[in-house]
Amino acid sequence: MSVFKKMTVGAAFAAIAIASFVVAGLGVDSAHAQPTSGFDRQQLVCDLKMNAADVLDNIISNLPTNARPALVARLQKRLDTADAWIAANCP
Repeated sequence: MSVFKKMTVGAAFAAIAIASFVVAGLGVDSAHAQPTSGFDRQQLVCDLKMNAADVLDNIISNLPTNARPALVARLQKRLDTADAWIAANCP
């Protein structure tokens, strides 16, 4: 048997063996073995939105009296949008 033929047969066998190990790790049991981190994504997003709304409210409150009305309106619209999202999605 030539060296090339031996390498081809060996490589084919190795690929099958490696693939069987990979497939064995994809079962349902391996998915259940993953630890939970206690991470609540929805609460994190709510906290971030509430912080952003607080920052916007603070910015609007501290604007100078001669601030452009278009700027005030744009910031107020962002605050209203954030408040509406918080009311609809946060506990």
